[in-house]
Amino acid sequence: MKNNLKKSLFVGMAALGFVAAAGSVSANQASAKSYAKVASNKTLTTDATTRNVNVNGSNALYTKAGTLKGAKVVASKATLSDLSASKSSQKNWRAYRVATTNRGSVYYKIVSFDGNYRGWIYGGKSTVSFNGGISSYDTFKAGSVSDDQKNSTYTIKSVGTANDGTQVTYKAPAWTQYKVGRAITDSTPYKDAKFKIDQTGTRTREGDQWVHITAADSKNSAANGWILESALTKADSTPAETIADNQVKVTFVDASNNKTVGSNLVTKGGSDSNAWATIDRVDGTDSLISTTTTALPSYWTSKVSGLGSYSFSGLTDAQKAANSANLQNAAYGKEVKVLVYPSAANQAFQGIKLYTGSSDPANSGSHTTVNSEDMTDKNAYVVGSNNQSASLTTLRSSFLSSVRGVSDQEFTKDQLVAALKTAGLSDFYVLYNDDAKVQAPVTDGNAVNTNAKYQVWHYTNPSISGSTKFGSKDLAVNYQVEKHNMTNDLNGVLPSNWATMFNNYGSSK
Repeated sequence: MKNNLKKSLFVGMAALGFVAAAGSVSANQASAKSYAKVASNKTLTTDATTRNVNVNGSNALYTKAGTLKGAKVVASKATLSDLSASKSSQKNWRAYRVATTNRGSVYYKIVSFDGNYRGWIYGGKSTVSFNGGISSYDTFKAGSVSDDQKNSTYTIKSVGTANDGTQVTYKAPAWTQYKVGRAITDSTPYKDAKFKIDQTGTRTREGDQWVHITAADSKNSAANGWILESALTKADSTPAETIADNQVKVTFVDASNNKTVGSNLVTKGGSDSNAWATIDRVDGTDSLISTTTTALPSYWTSKVSGLGSYSFSGLTDAQKAANSANLQNAAYGKEVKVLVYPSAANQAFQGIKLYTGSSDPANSGSHTTVNSEDMTDKNAYVVGSNNQSASLTTLRSSFLSSVRGVSDQEFTKDQLVAALKTAGLSDFYVLYNDDAKVQAPVTDGNAVNTNAKYQVWHYTNPSISGSTKFGSKDLAVNYQVEKHNMTNDLNGVLPSNWATMFNNYGSSK
């Protein structure tokens, strides 16, 4: 009897041990299944210049694909958001590897041009284009060589070894291509060399003007390359206007063609502490240094012939920032250049397609919108960037009326994205009634049925497509859209709360 009891206890405890062990194995397997696995990992082989990207702060940078076991954060979303708006080309990025997980997610390995950041970032669900936490980025925008530039000969103003764009030449404008450096490291041997300008353009982040120069004498061809336009002086022009030690020369440059509009000398007053104080005093405003002012002060339009047909409207944020920096660093006895843009009375585009359609499920991350104007067609009510609340069609009209130009003018994508932002169309929210019988966006922000099933759709990262030339009829924009199911009662919720609802009360699990 005792033996049988002992056997029964032994068998029972063994069985319990087996169950516990099995439970442990099962738990470990479940834990393992919670991580993604790499399905492919390849080196990108397309033209390197097409793989320049910018981060946007919607995803963090990791040591490996973010959903893999052991992935650690290299740079947070907040850090990348700050870097995305950097005014230094050293914060450009290059994508060089792509990996796909067994869940279909795409990750790119990227590196900042200065080498300070390197890691993996979510790139969407397709390898056709860069999405998710990154997007394609033009680090440099080519311009047109003016007749004056074509017909002039130049020398390097100050020769030496400075690696700042003012003395040596580069194989590409500094920091606009990854690991593409200087053409020469010392320009002293080319002190008297003559050069011609054959290319021109602007660095996207700084907004400064660069030119490509070619030696008039082939023996100096080693110095051929890119340099800041301000680092050159005309070799075949009449002597430069003398600027006294108590004066500063303010020169206005047409940003659309890089031609000089005109200049004016201003003289130091008794209480002026520096050159900027002199400039600010003569016109009595802060308009020149402001990054938000659009009109030029009357002082300058009265002093510079032809300047009355220009304004600051049309400049990119980078160009406005460059103006502000140049003016604050102005010095007596020298010239300071201010970029302006032709004023125009004509609306540039009669329409733009806002591609806002999406059939992707809620709580599945960020996706690129399809080419459907679903939200526009249904007159969705939106809460846009700068807290502008209105129907999508109203904000579209605001965008169209704000973009003005002249016949044959080519707008940059940055200019159009800036206009979308001003109109409230670069980052906006839509409240969507997901009830099976409705399936439509809310068209009145104050008419919310608390018993309905709602989602908040968040549109970001506008991507311009189609011709950007004045009068174009195929201008369009796609977005990244992310949807969250609402998990709380919407009673009393105002449109101004939609962003908070999306970030704090939406289900993203």
